[in-house]
Amino acid sequence: MTKKNKIRPGYRSGKWTAIGFTKEDGKVEVVCECGSFHNLSEATLLKRSSYQCLSCHSRSRHHETLPEIMGADTYEILTKRFRSIVSRCENELVKDYKHYGARGIGVGFQDAVHFAGYVYFALNFQAGSTLEIDRIDNSGDYAPGNIRLADRQTQNINRRTTIWLTYRGEDIHAAEFWRQHLQGVMSQRKLYRLLDMGISAEGILECHAPEPEEDEVDDGLTFIMDAPDCLDEALEELAEAC
Repeated sequence: MTKKNKIRPGYRSGKWTAIGFTKEDGKVEVVCECGSFHNLSEATLLKRSSYQCLSCHSRSRHHETLPEIMGADTYEILTKRFRSIVSRCENELVKDYKHYGARGIGVGFQDAVHFAGYVYFALNFQAGSTLEIDRIDNSGDYAPGNIRLADRQTQNINRRTTIWLTYRGEDIHAAEFWRQHLQGVMSQRKLYRLLDMGISAEGILECHAPEPEEDEVDDGLTFIMDAPDCLDEALEELAEAC
């Protein structure tokens, strides 16, 4: 008979947060507020026999606070970001609430200290970094295991409104496809409209990619001079719509 776990991911005990279970012995995988990962038994967490990891215990004995460990400026940056996250997830009066809280996105951190410690230790956040907090699962909460540090381009690709297309059997972000093949040839808006009309990426390239110079080596693409009738008609409709 399979043992039923009493603890679920997200369960808090002291500074520990449960994030899963090990396959070998069924212990609970936990992460401390400082970002260190460990495996503990359910009984240990339920009885609160362990409050924190050894590193946190050592620091607490020396009365070293989190702002002192990471620096006051870094601590202020992270707590400020946490307040912004809570605001757009819980405050209905905030402009961006419709994109977060209204979609059921919540906050899985106990407080600003828990959040700051996780981002600093587990994600290796550094003061002065241009990276932003990004959710791995765009429909998931701001919670341990579902946030990362990402640049602006990665965040844009991870949006739920991102347009994807299939080119040579692989999925690619439409904006990246445009940058690689069509920048300077057509606008992104025109590319999106052609895709909406059901024209494939290969079909768009056949009629719009620039001809190679005579001394250039053919990269494997075949440039068709005469566009298919159906594509010509689609382009005429697009021109009339514009």
